Amino acid sequence: MHGVRCSALLPGALAAVATSCAGGAPLMHPAHVLSQGRTRFAAGVAANFATGEAADAITEADAERITAAVDKPSATYATGALAVAAMAPGVAPYVSGRVGLGYDAEGGLSYTGHAMRIDARYALQGDSLALSAGMGGSALLARRGTATNAQLGGLNLEGVSGWGADVPIVVGWRSSGDIVWWWGGVRGGYEKLRGTVTLNVPEPQDPIDGDIDARRISIAALTGLAVGFRHFHAAIEVQGAYQDAQGSLWDSSVKVQGMTISPAAAILGTF
Repeated sequence: MHGVRCSALLPGALAAVATSCAGGAPLMHPAHVLSQGRTRFAAGVAANFATGEAADAITEADAERITAAVDKPSATYATGALAVAAMAPGVAPYVSGRVGLGYDAEGGLSYTGHAMRIDARYALQGDSLALSAGMGGSALLARRGTATNAQLGGLNLEGVSGWGADVPIVVGWRSSGDIVWWWGGVRGGYEKLRGTVTLNVPEPQDPIDGDIDARRISIAALTGLAVGFRHFHAAIEVQGAYQDAQGSLWDSSVKVQGMTISPAAAILGTF
């Protein structure tokens, strides 16, 4: 039976700050949208932990040490590399800005590690209850200048980039005086990855480059809570998602799936 492998991934995750978390980018906003012209800024940290089959794939790949000359990595290593590239276990900074657009609509821009996300949403809202739905688009930036991946020894993802899209639906409640916000919802996503993956092997052999062409589909449930007064709130959010990734890597057809757990925390300022 597969189990959660967060403890195995945590040391590497802490070393991967600012290099990961495309798979676990938080929403970090309540269901109510901002009124026209109002803005909200957030800064904090977001994490993404792989579990089950995805965590097993990374662990098995990391245990497969390459000590002799090879033409390309095995399917076991390629599967673990896909799990790391697509699900991005690790910890990353989170910053965002949002603005009220009027007509019960809102737009936002956020950054988590190597991913930029822009979104817009519309809400049906009252004084205390709200329902919002929106759409986001993400650009996955190449991780130039990053070290060998901390989750999987020898793996370098500097040449991988891509794009993604997601659709969140959120319901929520806020207390009188705007002191407490709660929100929860579901979120579906799609992500496309392309580029060059490099495996660093012992000298004197040269690193092994390979093409990656993969996609990731996810469905998530999330919940968040914020507490504060007037302009500032402290917020937490937890997202649990089923992830399915498949594609071609080092000319091998690979597939991996599993659950990810994505907690996040931030300070929100509304003006």
